Amino acid sequence: MKKIRVVVVDDSALVQFRKALARRGHAARHARPAVPTAEKLAERAAVLYARHINPVLAALGTPSGFVKTFTRAEGAYLWDADGRRFLDFASGFGSVNLGHHHPAVVEAVQTALHSGAPGF
Repeated sequence: MKKIRVVVVDDSALVQFRKALARRGHAARHARPAVPTAEKLAERAAVLYARHINPVLAALGTPSGFVKTFTRAEGAYLWDADGRRFLDFASGFGSVNLGHHHPAVVEAVQTALHSGAPGF
């Protein structure tokens, strides 16, 4: 059977430890990164698509305007980075029959996320 060793640290030692971490820049190195904007995420998605999914389509379709990077969706419509609106004829995963960001679906997802249930 393993023995568990308990170490009691007084408050002053904990304060000194935190100060030492701060002096080393520990907090800056382990800070949460800023949340990227939708435009930045769309830009990154386009780069990753071109690199890993279909480089030929990206190389041929992007300059001609055939391949679009959409930054927003609502109902049956999509918007590109230039603010142009397109009717979505190729949607999937529930957006075909419900539209993008249907209020009932958004509410159900938010309820599930805030319930604290494990998300495997």
